Amino acid sequence: MATGGKMLLALQMTLSVIFIINPLAGVFLVIFTAWFFNTWRMSRFTTVLLAMFMWCVESTRTFSMGERGDFPGYKTIFDTVGSTPLLRLIFHPSTSTAISPGSTTVEYGWQVLNRIGVTVFNGDFFHFAYFWIALSYFIIFMALRKYMRSVKADFRYYLCAIAFLAFLAPYFSICNNLFRQQTAMSLVIYTLVVKVVDQKFKWWWLVIATSLHTMCIAFLPLFFVRLYKKPTLKFVGIAAIFFAFVLFAVQRLDMLSIINLGIFQKLASASEYSGTDVMETSAAIKYFVMIALMYGVVMGLQKKVHPNVIAMMNITMIMAMLYIVLEPLPLIQIRYYITRFVFLPFIVPFLIGKNTVKGSFYTLGVILLFMFMFFNTEFEHFKFTFDELFSNTIFHYNLL
Repeated sequence: MATGGKMLLALQMTLSVIFIINPLAGVFLVIFTAWFFNTWRMSRFTTVLLAMFMWCVESTRTFSMGERGDFPGYKTIFDTVGSTPLLRLIFHPSTSTAISPGSTTVEYGWQVLNRIGVTVFNGDFFHFAYFWIALSYFIIFMALRKYMRSVKADFRYYLCAIAFLAFLAPYFSICNNLFRQQTAMSLVIYTLVVKVVDQKFKWWWLVIATSLHTMCIAFLPLFFVRLYKKPTLKFVGIAAIFFAFVLFAVQRLDMLSIINLGIFQKLASASEYSGTDVMETSAAIKYFVMIALMYGVVMGLQKKVHPNVIAMMNITMIMAMLYIVLEPLPLIQIRYYITRFVFLPFIVPFLIGKNTVKGSFYTLGVILLFMFMFFNTEFEHFKFTFDELFSNTIFHYNLL
C-alpha cells in the first residue's frame, strides 16, 4: 500500500474511533475532514459513517404514538401483520388486507416486509423503523455517489448533497415519519440513477418499490423517455399538450369509484381529501417557478452540460410539473410533493457550473447552513436535543 493510502487508512481509523466515542463529534470531523481533503477516496467511508449517524439519531428521538401522522399507523400494521404466519401471508394475501377497522388495503410488499421484520427484530417495531429509515438514507447516498462520479463532479458536491439530505430538517421530520414512502422512494431513486448512469433498467427494484408504496408506479414512464437531451420547442409543445390532457383526466377520476379495487378507490376519492397537510396551490407554483429558473440556468446559460445532469434536470422538471397537475387530487399531490427533497441534491450543486473557489465556499456554506438549521429546529412530538446527542457515545444508542 502506498504511503498516501496508509495515511488515509490511519485517518479513517482515527475518525472511526472518535465516532464510537461520540457520534456527533465524529460525524462533524468526518464531514469537514472529507471536505478539506476533497478526494473521492473518502466517499465510501463518509457515506457509511453518515448513514450510521442517522441511525443513531433515529434511535435517539422517540416517536410518540399519540402524535398525528402515519407513524402510529405503521406500528399498528407491524403488530397486526406480525401475528399472521409468513407462508399464509405469501400465498393468501387477502387474509391480511384489512389491517385495522376502517383502513384501506396495505400494499402486499409492505405486509411481507413487516412480517419478516417481526421475526428479525423480535417484534420490536422501533428498531424495525430505525433500520429501514437509516437504510433508505444509505441507498439514496449511494445513488448520489454513483451519479456524482458519473458526471465527474467535485467530491465536495457529493458531500454537500448528502449533508443536504441528512441535515435538512423538513426532510428529516416529514419523510421519516412517512418512512414507508421514504423506503420506497430510495429504491426508485437508485433505480433511476442506474438507468441514467448505466443505461440499465433494473425493473425488479421498481417492482419492489411499488409493492411497498403504489405511488412509485408513476415513475415508470421516466424509464422509457429520452432524458439526455435538452428540450426543443417541439418537445415543449408536445409536453404541454400531454400535461393538459393529464390535468383534464385527473379532474374526472371520481368515475373510477365503480371499480372495487383499493388503488382505484384511492384515486377516485383523492379529491375529497381535506386533511391538515393539504398544501396550497401557490406552494406548488412557487416551487415550479424555482425549478424552472434552475432549469433555465443549467440548460440555457451553461454551454456544456453532462448528459446525466440533463437527465436529472429533466426528471426534476417533470416532477415539478406533476405537482401542479395533481392539484385537484390533494391526497396524491402531497405524497409526490414530499419527494422534492430527494431530487434537489441532484441538481442544486450544478447551478454554479465547474468547481471554482466560489463552488468551494458554496458547498461549505450549504453544509454549515443545514447543520445549523437541523440543530435549531423544534421537532414537534420528538424528544431530540443537541445536548443529548453530544453527550452520548455509540453505546448509548439503541442500535442493537
